[in-house]
Amino acid sequence: MHAIVSDLSFSIRGLPSTGFSDRWDRCGRWWFAGQPLTRLLFLSLFGAVMVLWSLSASAAAILVLPNDPLEDLDNFGQSVAADGNTLVISKNGDNTQGLSSGAVYIFEFDGSNQLVQVAKVLGDGGNFDRLGDSVAIEGDVMAVGATGDDDVANSAGAVYVFERDAGGAGNWGRTAKLTASDGGADQSFGFTVDVSGDRIVVGTLFETDVAENFGAAYVFEKEGGQWVENAKLEPVNPDPQDNFGIAVAISGDTAVVGADARDEVGGFATSAPGTAYVFERGGGQWGQTARLSAGEQSDLFGGAVGISGEILAVGAPGHNEGAASSTGAVYIFEPDGGGQWSQTAKVLPSGIQEQDRFGKGLEVSGNAFAAGAIGTEVNNRQAAGAAYVFERSDSGPWTQVAKLNRDNPARNDAFGGRIAFGGGNVVVGIIDAPDIPVVQVAGGGAAFAFTVPVTPPPPPPPPPPEYEDIFSGGADAGGGWHESSWFGFYNVNFDPWIFHLEHGWTFVEASSTPDSMFLFDLSSGAWYFTGQALYPNLFSFGRNAWVFYFAGTSNPRNYVDLASGEFFDLE
Repeated sequence: MHAIVSDLSFSIRGLPSTGFSDRWDRCGRWWFAGQPLTRLLFLSLFGAVMVLWSLSASAAAILVLPNDPLEDLDNFGQSVAADGNTLVISKNGDNTQGLSSGAVYIFEFDGSNQLVQVAKVLGDGGNFDRLGDSVAIEGDVMAVGATGDDDVANSAGAVYVFERDAGGAGNWGRTAKLTASDGGADQSFGFTVDVSGDRIVVGTLFETDVAENFGAAYVFEKEGGQWVENAKLEPVNPDPQDNFGIAVAISGDTAVVGADARDEVGGFATSAPGTAYVFERGGGQWGQTARLSAGEQSDLFGGAVGISGEILAVGAPGHNEGAASSTGAVYIFEPDGGGQWSQTAKVLPSGIQEQDRFGKGLEVSGNAFAAGAIGTEVNNRQAAGAAYVFERSDSGPWTQVAKLNRDNPARNDAFGGRIAFGGGNVVVGIIDAPDIPVVQVAGGGAAFAFTVPVTPPPPPPPPPPEYEDIFSGGADAGGGWHESSWFGFYNVNFDPWIFHLEHGWTFVEASSTPDSMFLFDLSSGAWYFTGQALYPNLFSFGRNAWVFYFAGTSNPRNYVDLASGEFFDLE
């Protein structure tokens, strides 16, 4: 049984030292649990996750370890992911199916705010497959990279897809194994990965199609219950050795790919300022729509990227702030209303110091983001590392909410380089933590979980009574939820907001009737119209024209542009 340690701390802006802990539960409700200043919580006789809560302005968090005993070079904490109450932590050095075949562990907070291991998943097995080199999760879908997989060729790489409840309630079952259609030896497909709905983006650093070791990214979509390769993302004017694919992120129809070694900005050669490329899906096709950079030498801009809705964040851990070298920075970009992404903020934590390398790890969640500063000195230990959480309300300034670090760090921990953030929960992995008494093996690794209260989105406005008549025609799914073939799931209690399977959250204009509903698509900024039939007319944001939809057509869907009379197809 692992010992209990008080090994973490974080400070929260505006949280009084009342002895109470506050966090968001799965349904977005505030709850408060009275706790003594320090209280040991044993999860079970054989529990693998230990907690010492010190609930004040500086509070302890959860040390997360697997049920399996750790061995040398297990690398538990190699990659981490978080979505709501679910945390994912990989151990790419796991030897269950062969030397460094890899494994991934899934933990969940239960109703008592205890973190318990609920699953361990494995791949096909094979020496040095390194399942867990990357992990990502959203909702019920988890993607896991195994860069050493040899199915296509030696170390070509693969990504496994696991889904919740596949094979039984509560089970995480494998539903797909993805490889690149043009994969080759030593390409490390799965070096990075991210998930958004029914889409997965995969990065590979050593793909050579456009330039030597330039890299590439691939988008997979779930169609007819199967995951299929939908696009290969490559930038305009690539250069060799750019590290394209070192970081990837996806949200809806927008994907971001980092290339932190890109050495040319605006036509002038510099020393690795780095670049982040934005790709967007329109008309059924993915295309590059922006190339972002801070344009400063040695920024390593693009070494980490994150996106949630219309907030795109890029880490630049090599950024020099004034005369201080490698302080790091995080840059925020947002749509400017004219089809371009514009920088709206450059964010630095309080007390930033030389060589802090802020922005090495990064993830965006709603109107907040978490980022690591792997070089931060803590308790006179160089490069112990720290992590920060920032948030903003509406379009206001970004405010530092929390600074997270271990109470008793070790030199060169690089805490914050492996970071995930979702639903107010932050998880940080450290692959070498022999100083922790319960680890005691070199390269065994550990992970640390924090709960950071962040401002929730405002609740939807109360629906007018007539909206129940408009939307009540879908199949009743219980609890006020309905399902229709076009709108997907919607809830009569949430209108005028509804959820559409393709467009995400959509706003229904108040003048709508059952025969003519006007919908505003938040993802594209366009108004759409539909009647009781299957959206026969709608406004195409990309074409800037009213179009007519031929009911019953799909994959591709057939339209006519009412302004020009042109016929066209869209997936």
